[in-house]
Amino acid sequence: MKHSALRALLLLTIGAAAGALFSSDALAQDSRGVILGTLTDSTGGILPGVSVSVTNEGTNVAVNLVTDSKGAYQARNLNSGTYSVTAKLDGFKTAVKRGVEVRVGDAIPINLTLSTGGISEVVVVTAEAPILDTQTGITGTTVDSKQIAELPLGDGTAYMLTRLAPGVMDSSDLHFSRPADNGNLGGIMTNGVQGGNEFSIDGMPNLSNARGVGFSPPSDTISEFKVQTSAFDAQSGHTAGATVNLALKSGENKLRGAFSYFNRDASRTETPRLTERAGGEKPTRTYNRFTGMISGPIF
Repeated sequence: MKHSALRALLLLTIGAAAGALFSSDALAQDSRGVILGTLTDSTGGILPGVSVSVTNEGTNVAVNLVTDSKGAYQARNLNSGTYSVTAKLDGFKTAVKRGVEVRVGDAIPINLTLSTGGISEVVVVTAEAPILDTQTGITGTTVDSKQIAELPLGDGTAYMLTRLAPGVMDSSDLHFSRPADNGNLGGIMTNGVQGGNEFSIDGMPNLSNARGVGFSPPSDTISEFKVQTSAFDAQSGHTAGATVNLALKSGENKLRGAFSYFNRDASRTETPRLTERAGGEKPTRTYNRFTGMISGPIF
């Protein structure tokens, strides 16, 4: 019995350790953001027990909270997007702050002041983007969907825009022949350090052999990504280079779609001058790339 119990205990311990090691929480970097703050009255007094609703303006998905004894709240695990924050308490006017932009890995402070009045009275304020991030010490650059849509992309991959981040230099040859040839996308040098970069999609690892990019999503499906180059917090690190955390778009209340086709063909190119002088033939080049995306509500 003692040997059986000991073996069962040993197996249980190994299983728990393996579960902790290979769980998504242990391996993932969180690509989501946080809205947090404190609720006070017009005299500066803290307000516990305030009902706070943080709503994604694109999907109408809401996170409902109640402020604690210190008047504080935290809405965590928010996908990138635009949010509104609504605070209600009997005896006070309802306060609403709209247009709160949450990006990958952001921690946005939203402090609200409630004035006395009826709860049916609503005070609406439009949020302004903070000039400085006072919540985290992370240094990073966010590349949003507008930049991805309007800037030229080599072979349609948005990952090449990691080179826009300060301190990041290109150390590879960005020439591909097929959309699946992503290895060179990981070839960036950060703050003088080559290799060791981390890539993730929605917080999950996106690495192939030799620490290259495992998969490059179509540009139309990407919401944004953040390139963190220094001062990592506890959820990042594990590298001497950069961490590139990419967030995919989520469906909204409207049906949206995109389709694109790109072609390269030798019939539209000239024979290289040196090849022509050497009496060689024009290289064969045929390349077709199709991409498509559809998003919307699920009923």
